[in-house]
Amino acid sequence: MDTIAVPILAHSPVLDDGDLIEILKSKAAAKLMAVSKRSHLGGDLVKAIIRYGDSRVVASVAANDGAQIGAKLGVKMLDIYRDDDLIKESFIARRDLPPLIIEKLLTLVSAEAARRLYENHEIPLESAVDLARQTRERASVDFIAQSWVSRDLKSLIVRLDAEDRLTNSLIVRAACCGQMRFCEQALAQKSGVSLGKAALMIHDSGPFGLKALCTQAGLEDRDAAILRAGIAIYRDLEAAGNLRNKPAFQAAMLERVLTLPITFSRVDTDYLMDKLDALAA
Repeated sequence: MDTIAVPILAHSPVLDDGDLIEILKSKAAAKLMAVSKRSHLGGDLVKAIIRYGDSRVVASVAANDGAQIGAKLGVKMLDIYRDDDLIKESFIARRDLPPLIIEKLLTLVSAEAARRLYENHEIPLESAVDLARQTRERASVDFIAQSWVSRDLKSLIVRLDAEDRLTNSLIVRAACCGQMRFCEQALAQKSGVSLGKAALMIHDSGPFGLKALCTQAGLEDRDAAILRAGIAIYRDLEAAGNLRNKPAFQAAMLERVLTLPITFSRVDTDYLMDKLDALAA
């Protein structure tokens, strides 16, 4: 019976998603695997396959470029199967991945798998390997610096906050590296104000607006002082037209930040110096 049903389930255009979901409820392994390989799988069908299938079927869906796997669903799949290497490898093999799924993968995979993510999805190699070694906050600043992350920046920040990873030091390091859009969104998230209001308090309302925002976001005085100085340096470089060349801009940011009359922690100093050395190299 399966020898007839499997090709039909895998290829027939006559069956719609509703028909296929009813068939999946039988939990027959061969039928689930056949459906998982269809050239197009809508989101509801993907969810049904995950619900009724085993890890091998889920891996098949993860590797199927025709399966509609959004950021939230992909992260959920990785949360459920966080210890399943086949599913991680299947995601890595996809042609395109939302940044949220990439960031999630980087926190779960080995350094070797991170290199494959670098090759397949243009992740900075240093960031990929750094994150795979679990030095997550250090590498996250580099990860968010990539322009292709910007479309999912809010979702990424919401998830970082939910996982208690949207730390004050992460925000300060991002500011020192000139990642101002990240700082705006992060401070909005931490303080509970809108993004527009946060941006206004950071850039246009004078020192008291920024101070109030930092207090509401829970930043300590030293962190707020570094943030204030970083924003001032960013404005100066922006006014001088130095934003076009990203490496040169970031190097200038770091050089000026490191000359500030502010005492950084040893960890933060090492991080900023390492970043500057990498840019110089």
